[in-house]
Amino acid sequence: MILAQSDAPNTAPIWLICLAVGVASLLVFVSFIVLLFRHLRSVRQLTHTERMRSLEAGFPLEAPEETKTQAKFMHNAFWISFWLVFSVPAAAMSAASAGTKTVNESIALSIVVWIGAALVSVAAVVCATVLMLNSRSHRADDSDSLRKTTKPL
Repeated sequence: MILAQSDAPNTAPIWLICLAVGVASLLVFVSFIVLLFRHLRSVRQLTHTERMRSLEAGFPLEAPEETKTQAKFMHNAFWISFWLVFSVPAAAMSAASAGTKTVNESIALSIVVWIGAALVSVAAVVCATVLMLNSRSHRADDSDSLRKTTKPL
């Protein structure tokens, strides 16, 4: 009996271990946030210094705000079109496949489901194409305004 009592391991309670892991995770997260903000501040200061030096040297600044928003619009339009072309047809075909597994006896219903999935896929590709063509035409119109606003060196 004495030997049985001495062999029991002396472990810390589980709540103490969870508390230590939680505090350590919180410290790592807070230190990451602090370092991130310090880095962003130094990047802003460096960018400001570079802009002031370019102004003193007589160089034009970066592109106007309108071209930056246009570039962001093009970037967003591309990714919307990309995911529209790949995710909508994939979801439609997956739904059609899952929907026709249980309806083996009605071939007409299966054909209607697959035709509907194909139409949805074609509509997604057409919408993505129209979006990309529309965003490219806006970009071609705004390229002349950039040349007019910047001074030649």
